Amino acid sequence: TKFYAPHPISGKWVTGEVWHSHDVATRKAYVSERSIGLSESTTVIMGAPSAVCAEDGEPLFWQTDNTGAVKNDRIEFDPVASMAARRSIEIVHNIPGNSQANGIAESFNRYLQERAKELATYKGDGQDAKTQIRIHKITNKLTKVASLADAAEFTRLRAEAEKVGAGTVFACWSDAVEWVKRVVAEFNDRPHRSLPKIADPETGKRRHMTPNERLAEFMADGWQRKPLSGDEL
Repeated sequence: TKFYAPHPISGKWVTGEVWHSHDVATRKAYVSERSIGLSESTTVIMGAPSAVCAEDGEPLFWQTDNTGAVKNDRIEFDPVASMAARRSIEIVHNIPGNSQANGIAESFNRYLQERAKELATYKGDGQDAKTQIRIHKITNKLTKVASLADAAEFTRLRAEAEKVGAGTVFACWSDAVEWVKRVVAEFNDRPHRSLPKIADPETGKRRHMTPNERLAEFMADGWQRKPLSGDEL
C-alpha cells in the first residue's frame, strides 16, 4: 500500500499488503479481510482468490505472479493434496519481467494508489515531503497515546493529522480494511473502458459498462453464481 495504518496489535503505523483478484470477462475486482494483511504470505495471497470463490464461484484458471507463497506444494505442486489439485484450478504464472501480462491487476494498483491520495497518511508520488514528516511525527504520538488509552488526546491528534494531511486518518487497522473494501466496491460500479458501451439509464448518454453491469448482463444470459461456503471454502 501507499499509505500507513495502525498495526492491529502494536498500534505502530505501518504499510500493508493488498492482494486482489479480477475476473477477465467483467473486470470485476475482489478482496476480502483475508487478502488485506501486514505482509506477503500464503494466507494473505490466497485471500484474494477465496474472495472470488465466496462471492461468485471457483475459477477454472488463476493467473498470478511468481511468488514462492504460491509456487509450493501446499498451493500448486503436490499432485494430490495441493489446493490446485483438490479444486481443479489451473494456475498460470506471469513471465518474470513482463508486467504487461498482469496488466489488469497492475491497472487496479494504480487506481488504489490514486484513491489513497484521499488519506492523510498517503506516502506515494505527489505527497509533499514536509507534510510526510509532520504526519509521521503525529502518528508516532498517536501510537503512544493509544497505548495509554487517552481517548481525548488520541481524538485531538487524529484531527490534527487530518488537517495537516488534508485527508482521512484511520483510527484502527479495521478502518483501513473497510476503506479498501469500499474502494473496491466503488471500482466495480465505475465505467470501465475495456467493457462495451451502453446508454446510461439515467442520462441516456453513451458510456462504458461497469463491471457489475457486465456481470449482470452475463447473468441475464443464463450464467449463474456458484459461491463456495463452509468446508469447501
